[in-house]
Amino acid sequence: MKKKERFFLRVFFLAVFIVLLTACSSDTESNEQVSDEDGEVNEETETLTIAFPYFYGEPEDLEKVETEISKLAEEKINTTVDILALSISAYQQQMNLMLTSDEKLDLMVILADQLSPQVSRGQLHELDNNLSENGQGIIDAVGEEFLAATKINGKQYAIPTVRDMAASYGFMMSKEYVDKYDIDVDQIKTMEDMGEVLRMVKENEPNMEPLTSTTVGESIMETLRFVDPLSDFNGGVLPNYDNDLQVVNLYEMPEYVERLEILREWYQEGLIVQDIATSQTTKDELLKAGKIFAFSQGMKPGIETQNSRDMNQDMVAAEIIPPVATTSNVASIMWGIPRNSKIPEKAMEFLNLLYMDKEMFNLISWGIEGEHYVKVSDKVITYPEGVTSENIGYSFNSSWLFGNQFLSYVFEGEDPDIWEETKEFNEEATKSKALGFNFNSDPVRTEVAAVSNVKEQYLLGLETGSLDLESVYPEFIERLKEAGIEKIIEEKQRQLDEWAEINGVEKE
Repeated sequence: MKKKERFFLRVFFLAVFIVLLTACSSDTESNEQVSDEDGEVNEETETLTIAFPYFYGEPEDLEKVETEISKLAEEKINTTVDILALSISAYQQQMNLMLTSDEKLDLMVILADQLSPQVSRGQLHELDNNLSENGQGIIDAVGEEFLAATKINGKQYAIPTVRDMAASYGFMMSKEYVDKYDIDVDQIKTMEDMGEVLRMVKENEPNMEPLTSTTVGESIMETLRFVDPLSDFNGGVLPNYDNDLQVVNLYEMPEYVERLEILREWYQEGLIVQDIATSQTTKDELLKAGKIFAFSQGMKPGIETQNSRDMNQDMVAAEIIPPVATTSNVASIMWGIPRNSKIPEKAMEFLNLLYMDKEMFNLISWGIEGEHYVKVSDKVITYPEGVTSENIGYSFNSSWLFGNQFLSYVFEGEDPDIWEETKEFNEEATKSKALGFNFNSDPVRTEVAAVSNVKEQYLLGLETGSLDLESVYPEFIERLKEAGIEKIIEEKQRQLDEWAEINGVEKE
């Protein structure tokens, strides 16, 4: 029986048990404490229900690893765990059901766009006192600056995972063609520079349409961000990551229009895959078939190695937008304690282990040593003999999900110093002036839905160069205004001003 099915059966039988227990009289007092032989009072072992999504399938050995996690947690904090792992496609819907029905749930992953709505509905515990009393390892690992990104109205409601907290943007290119045409990657600093490289490759490879986007159905601009989206792109943004906290309409910014013009020019020159807006062929397939040379890419330390492994060929990166940390980067994956939890202190103690205890972190991330991985060195692991990515019993392939990724082993083939490099990347990144601001879209949910519909109709075509800019762009702007984008911007500005006052962020 699948883990999640057993979970719901346990909830049902627990409800039946409570009814029977209430109907019976007993001299036995139900306590949260027991006495040992010497009469000393000991804390009873608690069980935490922990929920998180998986992205690549539920591991076959999840229950086996859960047992080991419980053993370790009981030894360290007198707690066992009941893990509820759900497919990402069903995760948010199931969390909504559990949060509204008050089912047992003690610790959960919060996805980026859910923090403000869950806080506004009163579904999360405030964490400030609990964090200071039971989460010193979290505070040390995350740092006050990044913890601020998951505060609402000055109060801590979630904890961001420790990973790449910033992002830079640019293009990923096949090293085969970089070497073939002696391309100086270090000289690619702007979109104009990249355009010259694309033209040169096209001239020498006339059957190639050199550029595509990172993901099917995603625009090229999606991974060439140059503003703080202030939680989303459905309304106003913050130019230059400062702009004296004045919110503007991204789609009317001269810099945005300029980028659309460049993409349209590239598309008309055959530098962009001509069916990019409709094709279901992935960049991987296009690259392996020799039909493209490059794709737009969000950057972080290790991205060249990651893409080289995924593409099964050497890849090199050209960064054109330097690293910046915004709330959207920091708060993309968080942990929180639902109001459902009757033992929030114990939940914080366990979460603290995921941020400070290497043994616990790697157990939940990689499984059981000797069975799911073996050590190559103190930092590096690989598959045990006879185990491959195809038959491994436990692999979420998502160490960024489980607390402090800097505690993680590095898989063989990756840079052993990747976490030191990522820490430096985070520290050196420009910090948006609005870092910590979370937009609550509830007051303008109707307008947000309408703007989203307009974007769905126009944006992919415009941001891949596929649509005629001169005729379509004015229509796009008009439709956005009809949908209520200006009302969204006004509301975002109001909330940003309020946030700045609460947090002492001064304007010029």
